[in-house]
Amino acid sequence: IGGWSAQFAVTKRRILANPYERYAYVSSLLEAPADHWIHNQWGPNDSGGPSNPAFGHAVERAWPFMFGCADAKLVETCPDEESDPLKCQCFDD
Repeated sequence: IGGWSAQFAVTKRRILANPYERYAYVSSLLEAPADHWIHNQWGPNDSGGPSNPAFGHAVERAWPFMFGCADAKLVETCPDEESDPLKCQCFDD
């Protein structure tokens, strides 16, 4: 798994390691109607609604966990300002 500068790549093996139901659930939240609870979170100027970035931001930050790249060492070696991809990725064996 590698992510840097708003880019993300993951191997087929890691994708298929998750059950289909997990992806279906995330999809249902992403496509939820405007009155769904997921849209009642914070947004720019507390805007809320379907354009609310809170859920999208949370999903973006959750990809490493979802695909088995949750090593705390990555947090220590890859701060926000870090640009070295070798310090900020999980590699398959």
